[in-house]
Amino acid sequence: RLNGVEVPRPKKPIFLVIVDSEDRTGLLNDAVNALLEQDCAVHTVHVSTTPAGRAIDIFYITDNRDDLPSERRANTITGFLRAELGGSMNTVCTITEIPTFACKCGATFRIPLNGCDCKNVRPNDMTAQKPALWPPPGEEQAIQNSVSKQRATVTVDNSTSKAHTLLQIQARDRKGLLYDCYRAVKDVNIQVSYGKINVQGGICELDLFVQDGQGQRVRDPAVEAEMCRRLKLAIDLPVLLSIKGSDCTTELRVASTHDAGGRGRPRVLLDVTRALRKLGILCFQGYVKEDPNTGIQTQSFLLTSCSDGTPICKDEYEKIYNEVRRYLLS
Repeated sequence: RLNGVEVPRPKKPIFLVIVDSEDRTGLLNDAVNALLEQDCAVHTVHVSTTPAGRAIDIFYITDNRDDLPSERRANTITGFLRAELGGSMNTVCTITEIPTFACKCGATFRIPLNGCDCKNVRPNDMTAQKPALWPPPGEEQAIQNSVSKQRATVTVDNSTSKAHTLLQIQARDRKGLLYDCYRAVKDVNIQVSYGKINVQGGICELDLFVQDGQGQRVRDPAVEAEMCRRLKLAIDLPVLLSIKGSDCTTELRVASTHDAGGRGRPRVLLDVTRALRKLGILCFQGYVKEDPNTGIQTQSFLLTSCSDGTPICKDEYEKIYNEVRRYLLS
């Protein structure tokens, strides 16, 4: 804020990281992990392999340290990448800045979502708001497989505190549960003042004392309903995972939503590639696509069981699905 006026946050520049290396199992996971360790945010990635046995991975990143495009910072990142990928002289890593007009993925930084601001929501116009496109239509079978068997419960209590609304949440404990709860309430402009968490027998009981954007209790029934709906959806369906195949290819697809600030779910790419690496599965083509209209990030991987391109047996689909899900939501 400057003299009481909100100053727009400038968009960070997008950089292109190109990794050209000999193809092997775990290469993508090593590259993603190296970029994260160098404090880079990966927004989009394109993966391809060549008949000569090489892999070309293209990453669209931003620098959380805001040091790029300095030569020192670029050399640090590329040097660390080469070292993590084996230090071979045949590994080539380059970083270039993408012009602003060419940054199609620049929308990943500030994406206008269909979030509702509690202070602007009234019961009469709640139904007029455009609903969030999550879960995406046409994915009924994947949704049925992804939703937790033990559904979350959310209770709203305005009698315990005079200044706060108490949200009592009960759900199966898992990785990222607290993140999903905080992100869901943030996206509707709800502020968390303090909370309490208790985990017993694999069940998480979370109490959050919250206020609306004006520092008041949440009293509007329509706002309460929207808040509870988003919380349950965020807890029960944080990601949408599906695996499909034909006689020639097997596609693993992971979909998740952005938050109100345009940031995707963290560590998805790292966790997926780590699971594939453990299973000895190769990714010969892949991409990360972000849709600014729906706020959904889709990560797609074309898989093969070994370097000669042998298709994955359909009997292995369930094993791959369960392992990737375990790494994402264990």
